[in-house]
Amino acid sequence: MIFGALLVFIAGLMLRDSLRPKTETPVLAASSHASSLGGEYYDDFQKRTIAYNVRRLPLGFAVSYFAGILSGLLGVGGGFIKVPAMNMGMNVPMKVATATSNLMIGVTAISSLFVYFARGFVQPLIAAPVAVGVVGGALLGTKIAARISPKMLKRVFSILLFFIAIQMILRSAGVLGGH
Repeated sequence: MIFGALLVFIAGLMLRDSLRPKTETPVLAASSHASSLGGEYYDDFQKRTIAYNVRRLPLGFAVSYFAGILSGLLGVGGGFIKVPAMNMGMNVPMKVATATSNLMIGVTAISSLFVYFARGFVQPLIAAPVAVGVVGGALLGTKIAARISPKMLKRVFSILLFFIAIQMILRSAGVLGGH
């Protein structure tokens, strides 16, 4: 129930942020962020290069640490916390935040895969079709994300989080069936 409530809070923050009118952030030249942590990417939707500078690294560390604790405690990915933290707290564009979160999840998953496999917890006949589905879905999701606005991506992300949170709260209250 607490986890679901946290998701509702995060979804609300993201939705509120996506609905706010934002002033146009100037596109920085690549050399202007050479001495700081940042980057740039080409946004297919906006048809331009987006440059950004990352802020508040200690906040990112603290939130990611908390996400790691939740991941270990509850057996869930921490992307639902890391993506909003990077986007709203650290000034990382939404598309970059989701891609960075996927990289972090991939590194963590590959690291733990060998341990779980050695202990006999991975069933290859189950994992293989699931992995193919995840890869196919990720490829399609990446193509869709490239063609929609960052605000729309943030709205979709927050609405999805909200529905997952409501389902979790209802299950923990015994309203919905499940484990």
